[in-house]
Amino acid sequence: METFDSSLRGNLERALSQTDFQIALARDIVWWGLVPVWLAGALWVGTLLQLKAAPPTWAYVVMAALLIGSLGFVVVQKQRSITNRFEPRKRELESLRAKLADPQR
Repeated sequence: METFDSSLRGNLERALSQTDFQIALARDIVWWGLVPVWLAGALWVGTLLQLKAAPPTWAYVVMAALLIGSLGFVVVQKQRSITNRFEPRKRELESLRAKLADPQR
């Protein structure tokens, strides 16, 4: 656990650390939260197709394409959300830290 000074610089470092943590958490949620759900969904749909009685090969191809496409869409949207939500704050905090280190800026 990091400790921060009880000062303006320490509060700024704490805010940067929290923002970095939020970015890492948001990225991890995609891989540890959503991918298992997609995998379980794929197995469920595959089982339903198999129970229906020998589905044609194209049914599996369509299912795989839909699952990969939807996963790709969600990953891209999540990354865009991280970029729009957390990156501006991180840049602002880093700018403030630079100004605090060099008051002539």
